[in-house]
Amino acid sequence: MKHQNGARCLRCEEKLKEANPEIVSFFYWLKPRYQKIHISWTFRDQANQDQCFMRGTSKLKWPNSPHNATDLMGKADSHAIDLFVLDDDKALWPIETFKAIAKDVRDNKIPMIWGGDFIHLGDFDHFQMV
Repeated sequence: MKHQNGARCLRCEEKLKEANPEIVSFFYWLKPRYQKIHISWTFRDQANQDQCFMRGTSKLKWPNSPHNATDLMGKADSHAIDLFVLDDDKALWPIETFKAIAKDVRDNKIPMIWGGDFIHLGDFDHFQMV
């Protein structure tokens, strides 16, 4: 299943099945405003988190990332979302788009933390629950 631009993307909706309801609500608030925005990550299992840590794209080991959150039953319940822009079937990570989203989040008092505000990582495509 491929990502598709527009008001709905079935691939993104699949990824949201492993996200906390607050992340789901955030994405459904965001998607109509930025129809080319898509999800690269919600939940990361141990293998994927370990790989991200080894590559340096995460400063946190398993299970300490908000991407690794589970509910009381042990089911995936990610407290974070990583995004990208799909343009002409190419995945892009334009900092200006993420800055605009972060501004919209602040202006609308959405309870999310933007990864671009992280001092040591500059994780511009990352948003997580407060």
